[in-house]
Amino acid sequence: MVWEMSNRKMGRKGPIKNQNMQFIESVATQVKEEDKKEIQLILGFISTIKDKEHYQSAKMRDLFGYWHKYMPRNKQSIDCGACRQAVLQFWQKVNEKWIDG
Repeated sequence: MVWEMSNRKMGRKGPIKNQNMQFIESVATQVKEEDKKEIQLILGFISTIKDKEHYQSAKMRDLFGYWHKYMPRNKQSIDCGACRQAVLQFWQKVNEKWIDG
């Protein structure tokens, strides 16, 4: 407990980062193969967009759809810029797990 509190004061995330990685790994294993392929295609398309502010596309809505499919209790709004960034970063991290095996 002391270690966690002192690290939080210093800006380190220690145990919290481990929980996030476990969550990412858990979702990565739950995603159906057909959804996985579609998510990877969407991420590839989005990575080609130079203006990252235009995430209101149909592709971004699809990522939100997958977010709500696999994490129905963790609601995110596509109208929120920080939410769009969080959903995108989450799926990018999941994709890294798929690539790494």
